[in-house]
Amino acid sequence: MSLWRYIFITSKELDATGTGFRAKTRFVRFHNLPELMSMFKEVADIRTADTLNLPTPEVVTHNVFVKLSEIQQEMVKGLGDRAEEIRNGNVDPKKDNMLKITNEGRKIFKS
Repeated sequence: MSLWRYIFITSKELDATGTGFRAKTRFVRFHNLPELMSMFKEVADIRTADTLNLPTPEVVTHNVFVKLSEIQQEMVKGLGDRAEEIRNGNVDPKKDNMLKITNEGRKIFKS
């Protein structure tokens, strides 16, 4: 019998288009984590920010919300449709893939 067990949970999440939902199974936690950590520490050299005492910069963030134009909304919907086609396996990965869609999606918001 294994020293530890994995716990997974299935929940709904927003799909790539932002218009629907899909079920997604994710890892949640381990049982008997101390035993797993002690095994990991036998092969890993763990250093945390506290032990390294590195300087960290102060971060100031500014969130700016801008409404999408109609053209941007159409482009995002098209990216969602492409992502759905890829998820269904209807597209050759050499011609279109999620990396291309992500890159094009970032370009939409930079213009």
